[in-house]
Amino acid sequence: MSRRLLALASVLALGVAAPAASADVSGDTHDADYLAPLEAPDTTPATIDGAPAEPLLTKGDRLRRGQTLLRVRVSGPANAGIRLRLTCPAGARIAGYGYDGPDGMAVNGRPLLDRRTVRPKVQAALDVNDDGRFTGLVVALCE
Repeated sequence: MSRRLLALASVLALGVAAPAASADVSGDTHDADYLAPLEAPDTTPATIDGAPAEPLLTKGDRLRRGQTLLRVRVSGPANAGIRLRLTCPAGARIAGYGYDGPDGMAVNGRPLLDRRTVRPKVQAALDVNDDGRFTGLVVALCE
């Protein structure tokens, strides 16, 4: 199973948080750094999957008017999740998720799509590089 399909299968339980939101993490072994959102004409740093399992945007695509990409840089143990809180701008809803990093991403929680605010838990679905860590950039598309 490709990393993208694995991520999408896990995404059916995912959510997105506002740039000003915070991560629910314990100890200093977890980190969630909320970055400034991207808007048109910025390009997406990762492929964004939605439902059904077809990419809404591929890495490098330009965002269109009305689209916002929420971004969170994460780092934590591969077997422990990082709870995020993602909120789209007014009038927009989460349409899909993406990940740019060395591992496969799993997203858990509900609801994950078609909501303005979500609280997904992200973690490594597959520790591809066998380093015991889940690191990378989690993104959520708002439309």
